[in-house]
Amino acid sequence: MPEGILYMPAGQHRVCGTVNGRPGTRTVLVDAAAAARLQEALQARLALYRRGEAVRPCGLFDHRPGAASFLARAFEWDPARGVVLRVEWTSAGREAIQGRNYSYFSPRFLLDEQGRVAGLTEEAEVGSLVNDPAFERAEQIAASRDYQAPRESLAGGERLCDDAGMDQIKTLLGLPPDADDAAVAAKIQQLMAQADDDKKDIAAKAADAEKARRESCEARADADAAKDELKKKEEELSALRARLDKDRDAAADVFVEMACSSGKIAPKDEAAKAAWKEIYKTSPDTARKAMEATPVNPALEQMTAGKVPTPAAKSLREMCQEEIDAIGK
Repeated sequence: MPEGILYMPAGQHRVCGTVNGRPGTRTVLVDAAAAARLQEALQARLALYRRGEAVRPCGLFDHRPGAASFLARAFEWDPARGVVLRVEWTSAGREAIQGRNYSYFSPRFLLDEQGRVAGLTEEAEVGSLVNDPAFERAEQIAASRDYQAPRESLAGGERLCDDAGMDQIKTLLGLPPDADDAAVAAKIQQLMAQADDDKKDIAAKAADAEKARRESCEARADADAAKDELKKKEEELSALRARLDKDRDAAADVFVEMACSSGKIAPKDEAAKAAWKEIYKTSPDTARKAMEATPVNPALEQMTAGKVPTPAAKSLREMCQEEIDAIGK
């Protein structure tokens, strides 16, 4: 899709359109100053839009309210062509062009008494995609040039432009100065057919590019989903490791306390308790075997002499040992 529309061709033109709600013709001067005034008016309208005080300038279909065909971005002056409007196509506009439902563009603008472009109207529309132009209500021109109108005008003895303008058209078309209007129309039709073929090729390439873009987006989405799943699993693993460390730490405390109770570690020997705790956390089986091989301290045994474990107390120690074994595994 083209990013720029030829808003108005350079030069002085006799244009058929709608003036003050009535069909009429006006001579319009299209030059760099016209492009500057249109750009100034567009910038003012965009500023109002950004402040929420106006709707965004856009293109319509057939100069009628409804779906937008494009969003207006900027006016530029091209000395070889004229006033060019940079646009951002909507899906409706793109489909209308690619489907060949619309082939021409009709600008909508203000005109002063001297035939100079004065700016844009106060409404959202800056122009429309058209096949047949629609009449306008406000004091502005809605101009549309297609290539059926010249033949109808010539049949009535009228011409769309003066001799100087026609000579310029012949030069642009690569025709000799003595070429008649029929030759001009035939050349234009040939160029239109070639342009239609080019549009088809462009549309096909655009469709291929869009397909590649969608496939790329889907691949990126799959990769992002895989990354999210991996991150989730890593967080779950980290939580399990933290819980295991906490459980092992609690089991090591119970192991050391039971060793103190059995007289193998002095209850106030913090260094020994800490050392045994680390051994247990590293390898519960190694700690248990080493503790079983450690003799009971006679002094600690005398401190605990006379304490006969009750069945309930013995059951509690057995329960603690079972819990330690389960956590250690």
